[in-house]
Amino acid sequence: MSMIVEAPGIDRARMRAAIAAALEPDVILDRWQRANVWAKAEDLLERRMRWSSLPFRLMVEFNRRCNTHCRMCPIQHSPTEELSPTSFERVLDEMGPGVMEVVPFLSGEPTLAPLPEVAAILRPRNIFFSLTTNGERLDAALWRGIEDVTARVNVSLQSHRRDLQEQLVPGLSFDRIVENLRRLAQRSADAGFDLASSCVVMHANARELSAHAEFLAELGVRRWIVQRLYPWGPYHAEEGRSRSIDDVEEVDLVAAAVERAAALGMRVESNFGRGVPALSGPDLPTRFRSLDEQRFLVDLVRPGFCASLASTAVLTATGQLRPCCRHPIDLGPFEQLGFLSLWNGPAMQTLRREHFDRSLRPACRACTAYYAEEMPRGASA
Repeated sequence: MSMIVEAPGIDRARMRAAIAAALEPDVILDRWQRANVWAKAEDLLERRMRWSSLPFRLMVEFNRRCNTHCRMCPIQHSPTEELSPTSFERVLDEMGPGVMEVVPFLSGEPTLAPLPEVAAILRPRNIFFSLTTNGERLDAALWRGIEDVTARVNVSLQSHRRDLQEQLVPGLSFDRIVENLRRLAQRSADAGFDLASSCVVMHANARELSAHAEFLAELGVRRWIVQRLYPWGPYHAEEGRSRSIDDVEEVDLVAAAVERAAALGMRVESNFGRGVPALSGPDLPTRFRSLDEQRFLVDLVRPGFCASLASTAVLTATGQLRPCCRHPIDLGPFEQLGFLSLWNGPAMQTLRREHFDRSLRPACRACTAYYAEEMPRGASA
C-alpha cells in the first residue's frame, strides 16, 4: 500500500485492486483481520460516522511507570495507575476479532508491564506486540516469553557514547542496553521480527549522529528511526532558547547521518522533515510488513484523514478510551460504558466528521502543523 498514492477521487474498483494487491503476499493476517482491512476502506470511502471496522492497533497503557526519566521526555509518570491484563482481555472479547497489533507503550516503559501474561492473551487471537522500549530490561529470559508474538521491537538509544547516553537517559546501564540490542540483532534474522533502534535528534547528539549510525551497524541493527524532538515538553523550548546548533547545521548533520546509514545498508525511517527523506536505504521486507503498512490505507482511500484516528485506539491506565496518543481526548470509561459504544459514540463520530470535513479542533490542528513542519523550534503545542 505504501507504494500506491491515489488522488482523492479514486474509484472503488481501483481502490479494491490496490488493497488486494497489497494483501496478496501477506502471510500473517487471519481472515478476520483481512476483513477488517476491507471494512476500514469502506468506512473511509463512504465517509461513515458509525464504523463497522475496528482499529488495527491498540495502544495500551498497562502502567504509567518508568525506570528512568529521559531528558527529552515530557511524560509525567505515576507509580499507582495500572490496567490489568484481565481488563484488557475483556476489551478484546467485547471487540471480537480484527485487531492486529498491540503497542504497550504510552506513559510507561512496556517491560515493566506483565508482558508474558499479555502475550498469552494475544497468542490465540493472532495479535502481535510492537514494542518501543529503552531496552535495559529486555533480557533473554523476558524475550523468550514474548518472541513468538512480537512483530517489531524499537530500542531507543540516544547516543553510542556511554557518557552522553547516561546523561540523556539517567539511571540505566548503557552496557546492558547494548548487550540486549546486540542479542536482538542476532535473533531477528532467524525469528523474523523487525528490529529497529531509534534516537531523538537533539543539540546534544546531533554532531555525532553519523558515528552513532556506524555503531548501530556494527551491532547488526539494520533499521534506524531518526525522530524530531517533539514540542510537547520543556526540553523543546530549552533547545529553542539555547540555539547551540542552528537549523541549517542541524539539517545538514541529520542528512549526512541518514546518508551514511543508508550507505552501510541500513533502512532509515525519519519524521525529521526539512528535506530529510522519510525513508532511505535498502528496503528490508519482513513477514510482519503488512502490520506496518496498514496505515497507508488511509492515504490511499481518504488522503488527509488522520491515520491515527482511523487505525488506532488508546486504552489508558485510568480506564479511558482515547482516539489518539498525542492529546488527552477522553471518549469515556471503556470498562463501564463498553469499548464498542464509545468507538461509535457521539464524541468519536464528531471527531470523524471534523476530519472528513477538515474542520479540525485546535489540538488536531497543532498536531497537523507539527507533522507538516510548520512549528518552529521553541514553540509549544
